[in-house]
Order: sequence, then C-alpha cells, then structure tokens
Amino acid sequence: MRLSDWIRKIEEKPIVHSQTTGLTVISLMGVAVFLYAFFTHGILPDFSARWAEKEIKPESVAVEIEVDDPVRGIHFVPFNTTIGSLLNRLGIEVIGEKKISEQLITPGMKIKISNKRDVTVEEMAADKRLALGIPLDVNRASLPDLMLVPGLGEKTASAIIAFRSQQGGKIKKMEDLLQVPGIKEKKLASLKKFLVCR
Repeated sequence: MRLSDWIRKIEEKPIVHSQTTGLTVISLMGVAVFLYAFFTHGILPDFSARWAEKEIKPESVAVEIEVDDPVRGIHFVPFNTTIGSLLNRLGIEVIGEKKISEQLITPGMKIKISNKRDVTVEEMAADKRLALGIPLDVNRASLPDLMLVPGLGEKTASAIIAFRSQQGGKIKKMEDLLQVPGIKEKKLASLKKFLVCR
C-alpha cells in the first residue's frame, strides 16, 4: 500500500465526535486520580524502583546508605568502588577519617552518616542481605538471623549457635556444619546459598 492510499483511507474515516469525547474523558480522569493522590497523600509515582532495576548489574555490589537525605536506601555500585567516591557521586559531604573514605565497598555493607556528617560502617541487616542474595556469615549471625534462612527453623538455628560456641566461637568451614544435628549433605548444599564462613 502506497502513502497516497493511506492518506485517502484516513480522509475517508474521520475521527468520530464520540471517540474524541471518550478520549478526553479518560485523560481527565487520569489527571484527576493523580491530583487526588498527590494532594491528599502527597504521593508521587515511585519511579526509583525502575531506576534501581537498571542499576543492578552482575558486576555490582549492594550497599545501604543510612542518612537523612533523599539518597537513603540501597545502591548498586561497581566492584572496587570506595566509600569516598560513592559519597561524592551522591553529593554527600562528610567529615571523618581519610581511612574510611578510601575503604572499598563490600557486598552487604551499610554506611551510616550522622547529622554531624561522621561516617560509620556496619553490616546490612540480615533480612536485607538475604533478600539481595548476599549470604550471612555463619560466625556472626544471631539466632533470629539464622531463622530467616530458608530451611532453618529455631531448633536447627539454635543447634548451629551451640555448635559454634563449642568450636570456640568460630566455624572454620561450611562442611563443619555436618556435625550439627539436623544438617545432612543435602541441607548443607542448600544452606551454602545463604551462609558462608569468614
């Protein structure tokens, strides 16, 4: 079909008045819903989730920023990024040791920035780590943390903590968990997705 045929076809079937009216009504209803949500609840559409999806790459590291600022939340940064370079990229000025700003970001790191702009580094909460696919350190995990791991109940989690205490507070390798009652080869294989020994 040639261009002239398309033009002739369009000219033969003009848009009907009822179609124009319907389109106008639907558009106005969409605007009204948006304005109602904005003025009654102060809610704007959250496009940050879409942007975060684009940010996640296989070669990135998840880090949590805790600060009274709009950049608060979980960020995905390339490997070998320093704390200082991330904070500069986010436009956060901090006061503190140069040693912390030169520290490399590791998976599951939490960076807290106080009102005085002091920086402290901690680990992200266990539930967030697991949700992001970052394994927990079996030597540092508490009973509630271990109970978040799929396949571990209170009884087995308590047994892991008791075993860790018997080992002097440190489990050297994941295979040592086979000595814990309730953990066999198959369960250990599934736990390796969620737990590591550091």
